[in-house]
Amino acid sequence: MAYKVFISSNMVEFKEEREAIVSTIENDDFLNDFFKVFVFENIPSSGQSPNDTWRKNVLDSDIYIGLIGSEYGTILDTGLSPTETEYDLFNEKSNEVFIFIKDSVKRDGKIEKFIAKISDNHIYKPFGTIEVLIKEIKKSLTHFLHNQIVENDFDKRIIDYSSSKDIDMDSYNLFFKSVNNNSLKQLKEEKTPEEMLTIINAGSMKNNIFHFNNAGALFFAKNINKFNIPHEIKMAKFKNGTRADIIDRKNSYNTLIDLMEDVRLFFSRNTKTSSVVVGMDRIDLMSIHLKL
Repeated sequence: MAYKVFISSNMVEFKEEREAIVSTIENDDFLNDFFKVFVFENIPSSGQSPNDTWRKNVLDSDIYIGLIGSEYGTILDTGLSPTETEYDLFNEKSNEVFIFIKDSVKRDGKIEKFIAKISDNHIYKPFGTIEVLIKEIKKSLTHFLHNQIVENDFDKRIIDYSSSKDIDMDSYNLFFKSVNNNSLKQLKEEKTPEEMLTIINAGSMKNNIFHFNNAGALFFAKNINKFNIPHEIKMAKFKNGTRADIIDRKNSYNTLIDLMEDVRLFFSRNTKTSSVVVGMDRIDLMSIHLKL
């Protein structure tokens, strides 16, 4: 599997650095096996709008590499520079963000605010030369790859005998209704379920056939038991706080999204409620609140 790397920066200020990053990864036998780089200037001419192109490629990427220097850049209709807009868009879907800040005596005031925003979410690395930048990027990509292999191997393991016929559309629609990401919601209207599940890393396409990975099956498969992935939630209400007398019990084997709804319903029917009157309306208040 090749991970897609999105390079984001002021294109004029970092022309040499962007070229060096692409050249380094493409000519390194190890890195090239695992990473493919996207830079806007290398895409061929097409009828697609530039805004649609970069937006799609940000959301399709697995890693965001941001280069920040002294110039903030052109202001888009978002009120932000392309680099900050791309950062915000990617940061909504993933935390695999690597930021490198070039040593500079004087910076644009907007750059300082952008760096302050980044500091709240990510650790960044300073660099003075292209050689130092490339060294730090290699270290970051190698560390990312190590984590994927060691920690996330089970989640991303592809289930070869799964297909698009296994997608539970109710769970699929509920997931995108619940996410707080307008860009993903808009993209859902333009893409097939197979394409969207690939974008959010719930599976991948092989020979034009969609296959779940283990994590994707837990969220979106009609019948998880088909794939032999252990999963279950057990809920019970006991009389007087002891385990001797069970008043209500519920075992659920649904997808993770439906499991959360099962938990909410179980607590709703087993939790005391009170009421308040606001104007002409009566509002019921639960002592425990669960949010999907």
